[in-house]
Amino acid sequence: MKFSLSKLTVAVLASVSLNAFAAPAETGMPPKVFNDVGVTMQSRICGELMAGLALGGVQALKMQFPTGKVPAAQRKPVYDTGAQSVVLLAMSGSLKLEERLKAGEIADAIEKMEPQAHVDTARFCQRRVEAWIRAGEVKTDLITQAYAQAQLLMDNAFATNGNGDDEQ
Repeated sequence: MKFSLSKLTVAVLASVSLNAFAAPAETGMPPKVFNDVGVTMQSRICGELMAGLALGGVQALKMQFPTGKVPAAQRKPVYDTGAQSVVLLAMSGSLKLEERLKAGEIADAIEKMEPQAHVDTARFCQRRVEAWIRAGEVKTDLITQAYAQAQLLMDNAFATNGNGDDEQ
């Protein structure tokens, strides 16, 4: 359990810093299992991975700030990752139940791989959603709603077990 927790922590900290720092120009590619499915299913996989990383980011920050007073600057990357997750999940809304289940299996498989595969996939997902937003493929209303929803969800996660705070 400790080994998987440390792998998760490495992946989470790398993901949380995805939004804080520009990704290097030469990043690895997502694993074959990800590349073997279509764009809509990839969006679902990305959404699930990014949601997990955002929640993992909350846990990592709660460990870093045991008093529960996590500064807004440290919360922002978690909110951004959560909002990207919401956008990606919305972009995959046309998937059938079987396809959603398959996407979940693939996301689980990626999470069990070495942390670098998880980070590479998350970076790919982040670049994709940012490109869609820049290209105007994501409506402004969806972006606004996604950020509000992600902030609410992440604030609730920060507040669980008494380790969060209600101040923004």
